[in-house]
Amino acid sequence: MRKEDRAEIPGRSTFWDSLTSGLVPHGRWVIKQKTAKDRVSRAVKRMKVWLRAVRIESPRAACELVRKVRGHDQYYGITGNWQALHDFRYQVQRTWRKWLSYRSQQGYMDWARMNRLLERIRCRGRSFTIPCTVA
Repeated sequence: MRKEDRAEIPGRSTFWDSLTSGLVPHGRWVIKQKTAKDRVSRAVKRMKVWLRAVRIESPRAACELVRKVRGHDQYYGITGNWQALHDFRYQVQRTWRKWLSYRSQQGYMDWARMNRLLERIRCRGRSFTIPCTVA
């Protein structure tokens, strides 16, 4: 794909791509959008800094994390951008697990324990549904 076939909208990369689904004949070109790489890396860096500062497994921190990821999903959630959203969510989960593992009293946070925590706050899958009513 040539460089002039791409357009930069603030926060999004717009490009031509060939459809490969069974709904449309192959070879048909459509315009697609995805989150711009610099925006993804900037969001991941900001989340890493915040998670390092928080480093706790409290309901209040979980609610704040849910709000942050939900806001990211709502802003960048456009058709065809699921891979970038999934990658962002995975990076956040990985970073949160890392910083929870550094707490000396609780010990190492393995993925089984992390998945139980994620199930408890119901933030696996496409939507976060934690009721954030912590006073």
